[in-house]
Amino acid sequence: PFANLLTQGMVLKDGAKMSKSKGNVVNPNELIATYGADTARLFVLFAAPPVRELEWNDAAVEGAFRFLKRVWERSEYVKVCKSLPTIESHTLSKQEKFARKKVYEALQKSHDIFSKKQSGYAFNTLIAACMEAFNALGEQDNEIIYTEGYFVLLHILEPIVPHICWELSDTYFERANFAPIALDVNALKSDEILIAVTVNGKKRAEIEVSADINNDELLVLGRESVAKWLEGEVLKEIVVPKKLINFVVKV
Repeated sequence: PFANLLTQGMVLKDGAKMSKSKGNVVNPNELIATYGADTARLFVLFAAPPVRELEWNDAAVEGAFRFLKRVWERSEYVKVCKSLPTIESHTLSKQEKFARKKVYEALQKSHDIFSKKQSGYAFNTLIAACMEAFNALGEQDNEIIYTEGYFVLLHILEPIVPHICWELSDTYFERANFAPIALDVNALKSDEILIAVTVNGKKRAEIEVSADINNDELLVLGRESVAKWLEGEVLKEIVVPKKLINFVVKV
């Protein structure tokens, strides 16, 4: 009689199932009156996937409210527009590129969840990705990057916190961002990558290098980062491209 069944998890408080008889019920009307419906929705979906048990946490509700308050306040950096701004990646700073990368990583996760490429209705991980993206936006001050970020992130969050997203999107974008948004694969590319450096299989350091560095240059930097662990004879140097360097040292 139905196409799909989603059995939601129990809501717990202090480890016990909420029930009137136990007197541990949270009144949603009081929560909404204090924080608003968007905060309630954000907390419930961030605490756990809908198919899993959810442990109620009043402090976490306050955290969800603070996050939405920051989203609202930082919107002052956004410029009014009706489409995604055109951005030349090669002109951007490291922080600006990182912010764009985080924004489009969140968009990629949104596409995966709503196209069901990623199972489990993991809205909690999607919200976490959006929070990371907003934090990255705050580490730079380019208004165009802020504008693009809000254009995309309000689109992603609209099903989760519709009221604040509608207000901001209507104010700055005339809700043009509620249409499908294509993924900018170039924004997902990194100019620099992190390489783990291990000695005899044990991680000793991590270095940030250019994504197109050659193996010889990489080994030089790797040796410098773990010099104090290379006092013995180095038997072998192993490079796993874009992942790690391992030095095998005679003990």
